[in-house]
Amino acid sequence: MGYRISYDFVHGKHIYVDDLVTSENHRSQSYGAMLLKHAEDLAKEHNCTNLRLCTGIDNDRGKRFYERNLWSLRAVVYKKKI
Repeated sequence: MGYRISYDFVHGKHIYVDDLVTSENHRSQSYGAMLLKHAEDLAKEHNCTNLRLCTGIDNDRGKRFYERNLWSLRAVVYKKKI
């Protein structure tokens, strides 16, 4: 899991999870949930107001995983290649 502590006007001080990855043979063994819990503990330790992350719009398996772990879909991200 890669993460950073970030600040912005909308979200205040928060942890942004850049990458959360488990190898295929370690999926469905609670490692991802443990990493999310670790991120939550870090956020509390650093007095952050919330956690954020993005996932691919076609990552249905990932979206179901985050929702099972009580994350809410709150935004749509736009991107433009230059």
